[in-house]
Amino acid sequence: MKKIELVPLVFVAATSLLGFVAQHQHVKHVEKKVEGLQHVENEMAALKSQYKEVLQEIEKTRNLINVPQSPDSTAAMGPFSRDGDWYVANTAMFHFPIGIVVGERNSKCEYGNAVLSVDEEGNNCPSGDGSVTFGHENTASGSFSSVTGGISNTASGEHSSVSSGYGNTASGSYSSVTGGYYNEASGLGSVTMGYNNTAVGLASSVSGGKNNIASGWYSSVTGGESSTASGDASSVSGGSSNTASGWYSSVTGGDSNTVSGMISSISGGKHNEASGMFSAVSGGESNIASESASSVSGGVKNQAIGQGSSVSGGSKNTALGERSTVSGGGESSAHAFASAVSGGNLNQAKGMYSSISGGLENQATHPRASISGGANNIAQSVDSSVVGGSFNRAQGSYVSILGGRGNFGVGELSTISGGIGNKAYVKLSSISGGMKNEASGEGASILGGTKNIVDTDYSTDRKGTKKHKKKNSNL
Repeated sequence: MKKIELVPLVFVAATSLLGFVAQHQHVKHVEKKVEGLQHVENEMAALKSQYKEVLQEIEKTRNLINVPQSPDSTAAMGPFSRDGDWYVANTAMFHFPIGIVVGERNSKCEYGNAVLSVDEEGNNCPSGDGSVTFGHENTASGSFSSVTGGISNTASGEHSSVSSGYGNTASGSYSSVTGGYYNEASGLGSVTMGYNNTAVGLASSVSGGKNNIASGWYSSVTGGESSTASGDASSVSGGSSNTASGWYSSVTGGDSNTVSGMISSISGGKHNEASGMFSAVSGGESNIASESASSVSGGVKNQAIGQGSSVSGGSKNTALGERSTVSGGGESSAHAFASAVSGGNLNQAKGMYSSISGGLENQATHPRASISGGANNIAQSVDSSVVGGSFNRAQGSYVSILGGRGNFGVGELSTISGGIGNKAYVKLSSISGGMKNEASGEGASILGGTKNIVDTDYSTDRKGTKKHKKKNSNL
C-alpha cells in the first residue's frame, strides 16, 4: 500500500523539475533579446550623432552659398553675391588643396595635387603637382610646370613652361618655350621660340628662326635658319647654316660660316672659317683665319695662316708669316715675319719686314726689302728697294732702284735712278737715268746717256760718252 502511494509523488516532482528547466530556458532567451535591443539602441544613437554632424555640414554649406531667393538681388550672401545670372566672389579667400578643373575632366589623366586646368573638351592633363594647363591637348607633367595656351604642348621639366604654340616641349628644369612650332627646351634653364628649334645646353637659348640648335652651355642662336651654337657661351645671330663651336665664339649673319676657334668671330659673308684662337673674318666668301689672332676682312678665298696675320680684302691672298699682312689685290702673299703686301697682283713679300706696295708679280725676298709698285721687280737683298718700273732687280744690300726698266743693282749701297738696262755693279756706284750704262768702279757715277761705262773708283761720267778706265779686277 505504501509503494503504490509513492508513484504520484515521483510524478509530481518530475513535472515540477521539467517546468523549472523550461522556465530557465525562457529567461535566457529573454535576456538575449534584451541584449540585442541594447545593441540596436547603441547603433541608433551613433546614427543620430552622424545625422547631426551631416545636418551641421549642410548648414555650413548653406551659410557659405546662401543663394538669395530673388534672381534680381545683388545683396552679398556669404563669399558670393548674385548679379543676374552671375555669382560674384566677394573678398573671401578660397582654398582648394587638390585642384580645380574648369570644363570637362580628362578621364585618362592622373591629376596632380593643387592643379588648375581650363579645358572645354577634357584633353589637357596637369599631372605634375602644382601644375597648370590651358589650351587644348596640353600636358604639364613636371612639378610646378605650366602650359598656358596652344595645342599639343608639353611641360615635363620641374618649373618648366610653354606659353603657346603647337607641338612644343619644355623638358629641362626651369626651361621655357615661348610660342612657335615643334620647339624643344631640354637644357636646364633653356629658352626656345620659333620653328623646330632646340635649346639643349645649360641656360642656352634660341630666339626665333627655324631648325636652329643651341647645345653649348650659355650658348644662343638669335634667328636665322639651320644654325648651331655648340661652344660654351657661343652665339649665332641670324644667317643660315652657320656654326659657332668654339668657346665664346660668334657668327653674325651670313651663310655656311664656321667659327671653331676660342673667342673667334665671323661677321657675315659666306663659307668663311675662323679656326684660330682670337681669329676673325669680316665678310667676304671662302675666307680662312686659321692661326691665333689672325684676321681676314672681306674679299674672296683669302687666308690668314700666320699668327697675328691679316688679309684685308682682295682675292686669293695669303698671309703666312707671323704678323704679316696683305691689303687687297689678288693672289699675293706675305710669307715672312711682319712682311706686308699692299694691293697689286701676284706679289710676294718673303723677307722679314719686307714690303710690296702694289704692282704686278713683284718679289721682296730678303729682310726689310721693299718694292713700291711696278711689275716684275725683285728686291733680293737686305734693305734693298725698287720704286716702280718693271723688271728691275736690286740684288745688293741697301741697293735702290728708282723706276725704269731692266735695271740691275748689285753693289752694296748702289743706286739707279730710272733709265733702261742700267747696271751698278760695285759698292756706292750710281747711275742717273739713261740706257745700258754700267758703273763698275766703287763710288763711280754715271749721269745719264747711253752705253756709258765707268769702272774707275769714285769717277764720274758727265758727258754721256763711253769711258774705259781702270778695270775693276773683281768684276
